[in-house]
Amino acid sequence: MTGVQAAETRLQWIYRNRAADTFIPLQWSDIWIHNKEKSNLYGTFTKEIENRMEKRNTGLPFAYILHEAAEAASRHHNDEICSSSAYVGIMPGSFDPVHYGHITAALNAVVQLKLDGVLFLIGGTVPEKPEITAFRHRLHMAQVYANDKWGTWIRYCPLRFDMAEIYKAALWPLPSSLKQGAVSGTMALTIIRNITDIAAFCLLFAMNPRVQWVYITGSDKINKYGNENEKELVLHTLFKHGIQVFYSNRKDFPIDLNLIGKQRWLLDLWNGGMFIADDLTQNDRVSSSKIRHEIACDTPLVEQEIHPEVLHYIRRSGIGDLYRFRDMIKSGRIKKNSKEYTTQLSALYNAGLVDCPGTDM
Repeated sequence: MTGVQAAETRLQWIYRNRAADTFIPLQWSDIWIHNKEKSNLYGTFTKEIENRMEKRNTGLPFAYILHEAAEAASRHHNDEICSSSAYVGIMPGSFDPVHYGHITAALNAVVQLKLDGVLFLIGGTVPEKPEITAFRHRLHMAQVYANDKWGTWIRYCPLRFDMAEIYKAALWPLPSSLKQGAVSGTMALTIIRNITDIAAFCLLFAMNPRVQWVYITGSDKINKYGNENEKELVLHTLFKHGIQVFYSNRKDFPIDLNLIGKQRWLLDLWNGGMFIADDLTQNDRVSSSKIRHEIACDTPLVEQEIHPEVLHYIRRSGIGDLYRFRDMIKSGRIKKNSKEYTTQLSALYNAGLVDCPGTDM
């Protein structure tokens, strides 16, 4: 079954079964998704974070600080809080590009858990991956799906990108312990990325107090929770807010209880029922990296895995050239940080295809 066929099958099932329940579609306008143009909510949130960091004399805004700051900011902007009740999935990712595998995973959650819809939380550019497609292009590609028949069930949210931009603007200074090499560069970048993600989630939860959330991810990410000890995200953010994790079990990276068992807290959450497996299908669908490779090689099979308007946009905008560049990096034909790499990345940046001209933090 192709990607588009799998997604179509899920959509048909939803409408066939929800119609019997006199289903009323979710009004996405009733859900707070990101900052309104004239609101200073982000500024208030940032100030609340800084105040709490100073009060506790800490260089990092840990999850409990972000939670407290989000709750305080929402009280200052009480008129912007959404009072609607809903059952919504949140699915973070780079979505580079969005493809029918993403749509199917989201619709599986809608079917199995009877969700009202799923938000794609599109991430910003991270310093260790400057080759990622510029955010505005990824946002446009997600919009194509939202404008089509999938839009009743799926919307995109730029909140993770917004929080990453706030951090890059140095409103939350990089702690001296990270600057001075107290932890590795890779670990420092992971910490920063987790902070911005947790900030986005906490603000989303605070501004939608009556929405019940489900976190949607893949089995490969759950294995990483054990390897990388992502306690701040999983235990102190998701679990604290009563949010379960719905996961697709990837054939290439199935759930590994040995990795989960590395962290006792994670194993306790696993045994306590926090994680829900996707029972509808094993996730053997094509990945974004595979699709980028197929686009780079101009393989016709890709037309069954991605929306035709998105594919046309990729070819018209020059994103295909970026994917070919990334394909050469992955195959080793271009070495990262080589002169050729720097030259091509700079050209892609000047063409507006990437947001980051280099790897410096």
